Amino acid sequence: RQRLGALVLLALSALAVNTGIGLLSLQESVSGTSRLSDRHLPAVALVGEVRAGVGNLRRFEKDAIIQTGNPEPTEVYLKRWNATLADTRKALGELEKTLDAEALPAISEVRSGLDNYAKGFQTVAEGMMQGRFGDATYANEAMEPLKGDVRRLDDKLKALKELIDTAAQAERAAAASLLSRQAVFQGLSVLAIGALVLL
Repeated sequence: RQRLGALVLLALSALAVNTGIGLLSLQESVSGTSRLSDRHLPAVALVGEVRAGVGNLRRFEKDAIIQTGNPEPTEVYLKRWNATLADTRKALGELEKTLDAEALPAISEVRSGLDNYAKGFQTVAEGMMQGRFGDATYANEAMEPLKGDVRRLDDKLKALKELIDTAAQAERAAAASLLSRQAVFQGLSVLAIGALVLL
């Protein structure tokens, strides 16, 4: 009878430990899922928004240049360009809030590239509105020095997206590994409890 009581006590202790480990693992899993949903998923969406914004800036830039010599439609496209720049900078600021410290240098590089492009095009746009360019050909020539900045900006955005994707994948892998370890431990615990009961 004493032996049976000891076995029951051992079984209950093993169950308690197993339950405790399960709860801790669940808490870690929930925490990892929360980090994934609160940080990485918004970051992926925001970096996509920034990239789309840069694409729209280039589109409005080209549309404005095509209208060189026609002040009214040129002004319309420049207003759209300026509004898109403001939205893109806002998205970049929101993106910065979602990232870990190691990603902040990449954000700074993107912001610097965007500012360089914006400053250069604003100078060209001012010349367009003042009639300094006879037609689109001359305005395009004025944009030539900025093409390197644009390519570097695209490269930096691509690198930033890859950094965010890698962090998200690591978070998912960590959560999957934790759940796998939990399943193995629980399986071993069940076997141990069964062995104790059969003794």
